[in-house]
Amino acid sequence: MGDSAQGAIFCSTSTGPGRRSRRGTPKFEKRLRKAREEHKLVEAPLSPEDLSRLYQSQLGEKVECPPKMYKRFEGVMREAIARDLGRIWGATDLRGELLAAGFFLQSHGRIINMFGASTAMGKDFHSMHFLLDALIRRHAGQSLLLDFEGSSIPSIAYFFGSFGAEEHSYSCFRKIGCRGC
Repeated sequence: MGDSAQGAIFCSTSTGPGRRSRRGTPKFEKRLRKAREEHKLVEAPLSPEDLSRLYQSQLGEKVECPPKMYKRFEGVMREAIARDLGRIWGATDLRGELLAAGFFLQSHGRIINMFGASTAMGKDFHSMHFLLDALIRRHAGQSLLLDFEGSSIPSIAYFFGSFGAEEHSYSCFRKIGCRGC
């Protein structure tokens, strides 16, 4: 067996929505204020398949993932939702147009940000800022840890840090010679 370091980025919701690692930089806070005025949080705005297509259309080039993995993850999302362990949340504009969406697992004191994407207009309107901020606010004061799951894309890892997330590494064991492990 070999091991390798894996990363995860965590943010506690028990300290409330005001805790930010960028210490409330004016630019970040201005984006959030504006986004709060222009968005609303909605549950289950689309199916796992639609979220997967949105992700592929917006981030597919940056993330090397074979099409069969998207199908597997759609199945995981459907099963988690059926067992009340997962939810798809979205950010819409005030007219109800979906601008960003994400899939979140919740179990064992954690909310895990598994999968998310913004439309082109959602990026312009900082809709993912709103979505994550709204979820932190929704769960503020609860003993939950928001696990951003890390990212190999530097700009996304930096973005997660805007919410007070801290990087943690852990060991991952893989069986040598195991195909698909």
